[in-house]
Amino acid sequence: MAKTKISEFDSTPANNTDIDSINIAEGCAPSGINNAIRELMSQLKDQQTGASGDNFTVGGNFAVTGSSAFTGATTFTGAVVMSTALAVASGGTGASTAGNARTNLSAASSGANSDITSITGLTTPLTVAQGGIGAATLTANNVLLGNGTSSPQVVAPSTSGNVLTSNGTTWVSSTPNLGARGQVFTSTGTFTIPAGITAIKVTLVSGGGGGQGGNGNDDGADGGGGAYAVTYYSGLTPLNTLSVTVGAGGAGGAYNNGVGATGGSSSIASGTQSITSTTCTGGVGGGNGSGGGTATGASYSIAGDAADGNTSTPGKSYLANRNSGYGYGGSGSAYGSSQSGTAGTAGIVIVEW
Repeated sequence: MAKTKISEFDSTPANNTDIDSINIAEGCAPSGINNAIRELMSQLKDQQTGASGDNFTVGGNFAVTGSSAFTGATTFTGAVVMSTALAVASGGTGASTAGNARTNLSAASSGANSDITSITGLTTPLTVAQGGIGAATLTANNVLLGNGTSSPQVVAPSTSGNVLTSNGTTWVSSTPNLGARGQVFTSTGTFTIPAGITAIKVTLVSGGGGGQGGNGNDDGADGGGGAYAVTYYSGLTPLNTLSVTVGAGGAGGAYNNGVGATGGSSSIASGTQSITSTTCTGGVGGGNGSGGGTATGASYSIAGDAADGNTSTPGKSYLANRNSGYGYGGSGSAYGSSQSGTAGTAGIVIVEW
């Protein structure tokens, strides 16, 4: 085979008898030697420029003192020693140590490290499992509560003076429990069971009946007193609500035998919290019997007083004094006065815990 490139040369000298078909065997013509040298020079040039397409293998050390361009695949099976670090722009790190390489590449080391000073470019917050909280912002002054692998729950400060209180399941912002406390209702409203509270005492008084209007000959009859009741509730759920109704005092009857109105009922009933209702009916109006109010659903109760005759002693509740207090019956007007009977006084509901 004609040896047309260096890779076709044989490492055994005796086997090299031609070069590109030029005879250089023993006894060849002198002109063949000249031609063979010229052909060898041509093949060496093709090797140097890469025109021959030959692979190039270096068995020993390979030192490059100038710039080198590798246009094809290059395989290094041994160590490559560079006097200057390969720049980042050329595909290197521009450094001779791992720490400097990470700095040049703006990269952190894998595993535990202490060289991360900031993280930018995140479009999704890190989850709890990834070491984050799953949120991009936090409301100022809120308290964070653990929530497993989900984003933390929060508790807002709410009312000034509140404290964090356990309800047995989680933490809430609530008014501090400084011992026995209560809420007084003088008008209808909603009671919210405080955080941490599961039992309450409720005191109720209904409205007193209005007094009857007198006529030209007779005094009007007085109104009956409102009922009084106390009920204890337990097993309640904190932050649920109860409905509170406060009975108004019955209006006085008009002059000339106008009947006094019955006082309004006071009660406590289910809201979001389900309970058995307690109700106190109002005192009966003067001229309509003047009886006292009664209670249902109470732990214990005291019926309102019935009125004691015309313009003598109106009925009163357990919490009323003569002519005043909650659930007091109105007075009937005197005969010949041309005045209406007076209204009964309103009831009250007190919740204690």
